[in-house]
Amino acid sequence: MGKLDNYCGNAKQSVFFICILVSVGLLAVAPRDAEGYIGACAKELNPDSCIVPACQAECFTTHKGWGHCALSSLDGIFHCVCYYPCTHGP
Repeated sequence: MGKLDNYCGNAKQSVFFICILVSVGLLAVAPRDAEGYIGACAKELNPDSCIVPACQAECFTTHKGWGHCALSSLDGIFHCVCYYPCTHGP
């Protein structure tokens, strides 16, 4: 039983360590604004409809961001929303 306890203890430590490494890695690649803070701004590009490829293309070309079709709870229509790295003025 001692070997099993040692194995389970080491497995738990390994899983914890891997979770920490993944979290740090995700923070390292997360979008950051001009001052280095993690965050993204959002702008509605098309309030009338959303076609995924067109939304993604417009968002990338205008804001270097990620276009996403979001369902509005107000009118039940998909809107093109662009998420992009925030920038601050000088």
